[in-house]
Amino acid sequence: MVLKTDGHPGRQPEEGTMAVAVKNDGTSDDRAESTQVKGERLDLRIASDVKGMIEKAATISGLPVSAFVLSVVVPHARQVIHESQQLTLSSRDRDRFLAALDDENAKPNAALLRAAERFNAATR
Repeated sequence: MVLKTDGHPGRQPEEGTMAVAVKNDGTSDDRAESTQVKGERLDLRIASDVKGMIEKAATISGLPVSAFVLSVVVPHARQVIHESQQLTLSSRDRDRFLAALDDENAKPNAALLRAAERFNAATR
């Protein structure tokens, strides 16, 4: 991860601009990210006071700005993705769901059949 506060190489920075290079391969090991070549960038336009606050927090933390930003953003991104892939049911709903799965007379409705077709097409 490389974060440059100058926007783009060879150009003068715009006030409140940060360019962030972000690895985009789903690597879950943060240590591996520091040893791999990074080719992706993430450009953010932020207010100058926010930029100053981030830089101050990074300095207080003893981290480069890029490491500080990644230390906050990457874990949060993983948490958001993880939470979006889970479904939490109440005990009542869990019991109803399991009963529906166990029902030998159950037949899929049209919406379920369409959803299965979309899934199969997307995963081929």
